[in-house]
Amino acid sequence: MVKVKLCLDSGCTKYILLDDGRTIHTPKEKCAPKDWSNEDRSKFADIVRETRETIMTSKPVMQKVKEGDEVNL
Repeated sequence: MVKVKLCLDSGCTKYILLDDGRTIHTPKEKCAPKDWSNEDRSKFADIVRETRETIMTSKPVMQKVKEGDEVNL
């Protein structure tokens, strides 16, 4: 089990940073583009800096996870 460190909803994509350095890059079920706040930009910078491996999915997965949740991969 790994813990979700950060989650970022970019409108069309959800980024999920796990505490082991993996990031899940998954599309959202519905795309709703949005403007990024300074907090979103800061989270994205943290995700980019801390990612060691990226898992990209072609279908939406883990849409309801939030920071602090434990997931089984």
